[in-house]
Amino acid sequence: MKLVCFPALAALIAAQGWTHPELGDAVKVGASTINRVVSGRQRPSPQLRARFADVLGVPEDVLFALNPDVARLIELADAQGLNRLVSVARQPNGCGS
Repeated sequence: MKLVCFPALAALIAAQGWTHPELGDAVKVGASTINRVVSGRQRPSPQLRARFADVLGVPEDVLFALNPDVARLIELADAQGLNRLVSVARQPNGCGS
């Protein structure tokens, strides 16, 4: 199975301080589903993508970009006061890292 990673998703989860169980509760799925999506083992449904975007406060197109625009992530981080996101977004990111 080919892994599909969404680096911005992983970076925002870390920067906002979510645990997988907390985020799962917020988007109404189990922590194991969060883990599978973040690690690239599961593609999120359109409905789940929308819930992630709503809870994390980031547009879907940015959150689920395969090659995220670091400048856009920095802009979003500034808007949300997430200084840590800048350093996380600049790091090479494989699935689940």
